Amino acid sequence: MSTPANGYSTGPETSLLASALKLLDSVNLAARYGVGALLGVATISVTYQILIRFVLDYFGVNIAAPWTEEVARYALIWVVFVGAGIVCRHSGLIAVDIVPHALPSPYGRYVKIASILVTICFFGVLAWIGVEFAATGSIETSPVMRIPMSFVYFAVPVGSLLAIVNLASLLLESICLGRDIIQTDADASE
Repeated sequence: MSTPANGYSTGPETSLLASALKLLDSVNLAARYGVGALLGVATISVTYQILIRFVLDYFGVNIAAPWTEEVARYALIWVVFVGAGIVCRHSGLIAVDIVPHALPSPYGRYVKIASILVTICFFGVLAWIGVEFAATGSIETSPVMRIPMSFVYFAVPVGSLLAIVNLASLLLESICLGRDIIQTDADASE
Protein backbone atom coordinates (compact mmCIF):
# COMPACT_ATOMS: atom_id res chain seq x y z
CA MET A 1 0.00 0.00 0.00
CA SER A 2 1.50 3.33 -1.04
CA THR A 3 0.79 6.87 0.15
CA PRO A 4 0.63 9.60 -2.50
CA ALA A 5 1.26 13.31 -1.92
CA ASN A 6 -2.30 13.93 -0.67
CA GLY A 7 -1.65 11.70 2.36
CA TYR A 8 -4.36 9.12 1.64
CA SER A 9 -3.26 5.52 1.30
CA THR A 10 -4.17 3.86 -1.98
CA GLY A 11 -4.92 0.28 -0.99
CA PRO A 12 -8.12 -1.28 -2.33
CA GLU A 13 -9.86 -1.10 1.05
CA THR A 14 -9.20 2.62 1.48
CA SER A 15 -9.49 3.95 -2.06
CA LEU A 16 -13.25 4.45 -1.70
CA LEU A 17 -12.77 6.30 1.59
CA ALA A 18 -10.01 8.42 0.08
CA SER A 19 -12.27 9.31 -2.85
CA ALA A 20 -15.11 10.21 -0.49
CA LEU A 21 -12.75 12.40 1.56
CA LYS A 22 -11.56 14.17 -1.60
CA LEU A 23 -15.19 14.81 -2.57
CA LEU A 24 -15.91 16.12 0.92
CA ASP A 25 -12.88 18.42 0.71
CA SER A 26 -14.27 19.76 -2.59
CA VAL A 27 -17.66 20.37 -0.96
CA ASN A 28 -15.94 22.15 1.92
CA LEU A 29 -13.97 24.31 -0.52
CA ALA A 30 -17.18 25.34 -2.29
CA ALA A 31 -18.82 26.03 1.09
CA ARG A 32 -15.79 28.09 2.09
CA TYR A 33 -16.19 30.24 -1.03
CA GLY A 34 -19.89 30.61 -0.23
CA VAL A 35 -19.10 31.68 3.32
CA GLY A 36 -16.58 34.19 1.99
CA ALA A 37 -19.15 35.60 -0.42
CA LEU A 38 -21.75 35.91 2.33
CA LEU A 39 -19.20 37.63 4.55
CA GLY A 40 -18.56 40.05 1.69
CA VAL A 41 -22.30 40.69 1.33
CA ALA A 42 -22.58 41.40 5.06
CA THR A 43 -19.58 43.75 4.92
CA ILE A 44 -20.97 45.68 1.95
CA SER A 45 -24.39 45.89 3.61
CA VAL A 46 -22.97 47.27 6.87
CA THR A 47 -20.70 49.69 5.00
CA TYR A 48 -23.67 50.96 2.98
CA GLN A 49 -25.67 51.40 6.18
CA ILE A 50 -22.85 53.39 7.79
CA LEU A 51 -22.55 55.60 4.73
CA ILE A 52 -26.28 56.30 4.70
CA ARG A 53 -26.67 56.86 8.43
CA PHE A 54 -23.58 58.91 9.16
CA VAL A 55 -21.88 60.24 6.03
CA LEU A 56 -24.93 61.23 3.98
CA ASP A 57 -26.75 62.43 7.11
CA TYR A 58 -23.80 64.72 7.82
CA PHE A 59 -24.41 66.38 4.44
CA GLY A 60 -28.14 66.67 5.10
CA VAL A 61 -29.22 63.78 2.87
CA ASN A 62 -31.75 61.58 4.68
CA ILE A 63 -32.16 58.17 3.08
CA ALA A 64 -33.53 55.08 4.81
CA ALA A 65 -32.20 51.62 4.06
CA PRO A 66 -33.71 49.29 6.67
CA TRP A 67 -32.95 46.22 4.56
CA THR A 68 -29.20 46.50 5.23
CA GLU A 69 -29.54 45.32 8.83
CA GLU A 70 -31.52 42.25 7.82
CA VAL A 71 -29.14 41.36 4.99
CA ALA A 72 -26.13 41.61 7.31
CA ARG A 73 -27.79 39.65 10.12
CA TYR A 74 -29.05 36.82 7.92
CA ALA A 75 -25.78 36.56 6.00
CA LEU A 76 -23.85 36.32 9.27
CA ILE A 77 -26.18 33.59 10.55
CA TRP A 78 -25.33 31.50 7.48
CA VAL A 79 -21.62 32.35 7.85
CA VAL A 80 -21.55 31.16 11.46
CA PHE A 81 -23.35 27.86 10.98
CA VAL A 82 -21.79 26.81 7.68
CA GLY A 83 -18.39 28.06 8.83
CA ALA A 84 -18.64 25.95 11.99
CA GLY A 85 -19.43 22.94 9.84
CA ILE A 86 -16.39 23.59 7.66
CA VAL A 87 -13.88 23.92 10.50
CA CYS A 88 -15.01 20.59 11.93
CA ARG A 89 -13.19 18.88 9.06
CA HIS A 90 -9.85 19.64 10.68
CA SER A 91 -11.00 19.75 14.31
CA GLY A 92 -10.90 23.53 14.29
CA LEU A 93 -13.69 24.26 16.77
CA ILE A 94 -12.70 25.88 20.04
CA ALA A 95 -11.74 23.09 22.42
CA VAL A 96 -9.71 22.38 25.51
CA ASP A 97 -6.97 20.18 24.07
CA ILE A 98 -4.70 19.94 27.09
CA VAL A 99 -6.14 16.60 28.26
CA PRO A 100 -5.61 14.60 25.02
CA HIS A 101 -2.13 16.14 24.63
CA ALA A 102 -1.17 15.42 28.26
CA LEU A 103 -2.29 11.79 28.29
CA PRO A 104 -0.27 8.94 26.79
CA SER A 105 -1.04 8.45 23.09
CA PRO A 106 -3.70 5.72 23.19
CA TYR A 107 -5.62 7.32 26.05
CA GLY A 108 -5.42 10.78 24.56
CA ARG A 109 -6.75 9.36 21.32
CA TYR A 110 -9.72 7.78 23.15
CA VAL A 111 -10.51 11.08 24.87
CA LYS A 112 -10.37 12.92 21.54
CA ILE A 113 -12.62 10.32 19.87
CA ALA A 114 -15.09 10.57 22.77
CA SER A 115 -15.16 14.36 22.49
CA ILE A 116 -15.80 14.12 18.74
CA LEU A 117 -18.65 11.67 19.35
CA VAL A 118 -20.21 14.04 21.91
CA THR A 119 -19.85 16.90 19.42
CA ILE A 120 -21.55 14.80 16.72
CA CYS A 121 -24.46 14.19 19.13
CA PHE A 122 -24.65 17.92 19.88
CA PHE A 123 -24.80 18.81 16.19
CA GLY A 124 -27.40 16.07 15.65
CA VAL A 125 -29.67 17.64 18.26
CA LEU A 126 -28.98 21.07 16.78
CA ALA A 127 -29.90 19.82 13.29
CA TRP A 128 -33.15 18.36 14.62
CA ILE A 129 -34.07 21.63 16.34
CA GLY A 130 -33.05 23.57 13.23
CA VAL A 131 -35.38 21.52 11.03
CA GLU A 132 -38.23 22.23 13.45
CA PHE A 133 -37.42 25.96 13.41
CA ALA A 134 -37.28 25.96 9.62
CA ALA A 135 -40.69 24.28 9.48
CA THR A 136 -42.11 26.85 11.89
CA GLY A 137 -40.44 29.67 9.97
CA SER A 138 -42.28 28.81 6.77
CA ILE A 139 -45.29 30.80 8.03
CA GLU A 140 -43.19 33.77 9.16
CA THR A 141 -41.58 36.47 7.04
CA SER A 142 -38.83 38.92 7.86
CA PRO A 143 -40.10 42.35 8.88
CA VAL A 144 -38.47 44.43 6.13
CA MET A 145 -37.53 42.21 3.18
CA ARG A 146 -40.53 39.88 3.62
CA ILE A 147 -38.50 36.72 2.92
CA PRO A 148 -39.60 33.46 4.57
CA MET A 149 -37.81 32.99 7.87
CA SER A 150 -37.40 29.30 7.05
CA PHE A 151 -34.65 30.42 4.66
CA VAL A 152 -32.78 31.95 7.59
CA TYR A 153 -33.49 29.11 10.03
CA PHE A 154 -32.39 26.51 7.48
CA ALA A 155 -28.78 27.61 8.14
CA VAL A 156 -28.88 25.67 11.43
CA PRO A 157 -29.54 22.18 10.00
CA VAL A 158 -27.33 22.78 6.95
CA GLY A 159 -24.36 23.81 9.07
CA SER A 160 -25.03 21.07 11.62
CA LEU A 161 -25.23 18.33 8.99
CA LEU A 162 -22.02 19.61 7.40
CA ALA A 163 -20.38 19.50 10.83
CA ILE A 164 -21.59 15.93 11.42
CA VAL A 165 -20.25 14.75 8.07
CA ASN A 166 -16.92 16.50 8.63
CA LEU A 167 -16.54 15.13 12.17
CA ALA A 168 -17.42 11.62 10.96
CA SER A 169 -14.80 11.95 8.22
CA LEU A 170 -12.26 13.01 10.83
CA LEU A 171 -13.04 9.85 12.81
CA LEU A 172 -12.88 7.65 9.71
CA GLU A 173 -9.54 9.15 8.73
CA SER A 174 -8.21 8.39 12.17
CA ILE A 175 -9.55 4.85 12.40
CA CYS A 176 -9.18 3.66 8.79
CA LEU A 177 -6.28 5.71 7.48
CA GLY A 178 -4.25 6.11 10.66
CA ARG A 179 -4.36 9.91 10.87
CA ASP A 180 -3.14 11.32 14.17
CA ILE A 181 -6.36 12.67 15.63
CA ILE A 182 -4.65 14.47 18.50
CA GLN A 183 -2.27 16.48 16.32
CA THR A 184 -4.74 18.28 14.07
CA ASP A 185 -4.13 20.58 11.12
CA ALA A 186 -5.17 23.48 13.36
CA ASP A 187 -2.38 22.55 15.82
CA ALA A 188 0.20 22.23 13.04
CA SER A 189 -0.49 25.74 11.75
CA GLU A 190 0.19 27.38 15.13
